[in-house]
Amino acid sequence: METRVAGSRDLPKGIVAGVAAGLAAAFVMNRFQSLWTALAKPKSDGEGGDPSTLKAADHVSRTLSGQPVPELARKLASSATHYIVGAVLGGVYGAAAEFFPGVTGGLGVRYGGAAWLAADEMIVPLLGLAPPPTETKLATHAYGFVSHAVFGIALEASRRAMATVLSPRIRSRD
Repeated sequence: METRVAGSRDLPKGIVAGVAAGLAAAFVMNRFQSLWTALAKPKSDGEGGDPSTLKAADHVSRTLSGQPVPELARKLASSATHYIVGAVLGGVYGAAAEFFPGVTGGLGVRYGGAAWLAADEMIVPLLGLAPPPTETKLATHAYGFVSHAVFGIALEASRRAMATVLSPRIRSRD
């Protein structure tokens, strides 16, 4: 008879816990960014405009329908893109945590920082969804890094909670 021990490697559990944690972390990141924006001085640095999540949604919409996201759906499309990316990053993180526990080091800040570096500093500019890092103000880089550090912390805390809930209990079958 099979006996499963809590803490054993379990890829499906890791992915499920990670996706759920990624959604929760994306929510926490949104709340943090709203607070940051409310406390910050009004933008007049020329770096305003549509967020990269909306630009990505517009790209997908244009590819599929030939039209940008309709005006009434723009906020929803931007949020959906943010949560989808959060869920994917969470799923990867949860799976990695099952096999490489070191990935969770730094309470998730390292992973959040890596996500910021890969997404905000490389992929988003390469896709033309944001200006190159060399043309972006230092304050914008700091905002992105801190936002992703918050995402990483929330991701690790949520993943741990979900993994505990999903972990099989130690039991033996005779």
